[in-house]
Amino acid sequence: MNKLLTILLTLILSLSFARAEDSFEELKKKLAGAKCIRFDFLTIIESEIFDRVDTAQGTAYVAADNRYRVTLGNDEYLYNGEFLYSYIRDNNQVTVEKNTGWTGEDIVFITRLDSFYISNMILKDNEYRLIKKDSLAESAIPDSLRLFLDPALLLLKEVRYFDVNEELNRLIFLRQDTDVSCDEKLFLPDFPDSVPRIKLW
Repeated sequence: MNKLLTILLTLILSLSFARAEDSFEELKKKLAGAKCIRFDFLTIIESEIFDRVDTAQGTAYVAADNRYRVTLGNDEYLYNGEFLYSYIRDNNQVTVEKNTGWTGEDIVFITRLDSFYISNMILKDNEYRLIKKDSLAESAIPDSLRLFLDPALLLLKEVRYFDVNEELNRLIFLRQDTDVSCDEKLFLPDFPDSVPRIKLW
């Protein structure tokens, strides 16, 4: 009986270890395979030059076809595949840009990490370093990332990177839903009629 118990415990532990080994790969597949993803996040930008920290809370809905709606603080950004709408409330205006080959990858890269980055493990089930693929050298996405995850829940916890100004950017994920269906209304421009729209083409 003790021998059987030992075998069962060994099997359980080995299966758990195998599951843990693949947790980041599972998470990437989960993100890449979702029809629609919702993120609630906190963005923190730390500037050593100006000795300040800027913080804003946001929400992002990202569809599998790269459409997205992002709210960051008081501002809102909507990409419906044809136009990019930027609603800046402080300016009381919406700028509209026509898509001329832009794919929105600077927003959606987080949902398809393997398409943009090569992953290197720093601490198993916790921390990874991602390096942008050579073929994407001209892309606006960060050159490298440090990514932290929750392996038990298969969730992103935090992403850190330096922007073009060498300021540390941190994205702290407060909520992540990958099993939601896309609500098509989210990708329709529904800004107030009183706000002027400025076409940039």
